[in-house]
Amino acid sequence: MAFKISTTTVITDDPAGADPVGVVNGTHNNFHPLLDSPTDLVIEFSKPVAYKQLTNGAFYNASSFSFDGAQLRDGRVTYYLLDRNGATIAPGAIPVTSWANGIEPVWSAFNYWQLVFTYYASPAAIRGIAAGFTT
Repeated sequence: MAFKISTTTVITDDPAGADPVGVVNGTHNNFHPLLDSPTDLVIEFSKPVAYKQLTNGAFYNASSFSFDGAQLRDGRVTYYLLDRNGATIAPGAIPVTSWANGIEPVWSAFNYWQLVFTYYASPAAIRGIAAGFTT
């Protein structure tokens, strides 16, 4: 059974499918995101997964990390795998609007962190959740 909108067929009886408006193209054969290893401390929502090892003995404060403002789109999510590597991270160093349960992680509690950031457009907010682990 074909489906129409007004007089235009949008779904045909063709079991192979059809592209009545000419917009479906390309192939999907690799759904694995690429792991990014940034050289700076800019967290980018255009990169779904990133790994960053901090410098041993360094101190990171509120102006150390940032988000790439050009990449902010409603609903975007990025995973950030952080190896603290013995570095000190001050409270507020990662500038999210809010952390899960309203509590910023105690960075010194773990050396390794899996961080997930989600951007919301209205009102503009970056929300984060953090899971620390030992190995």
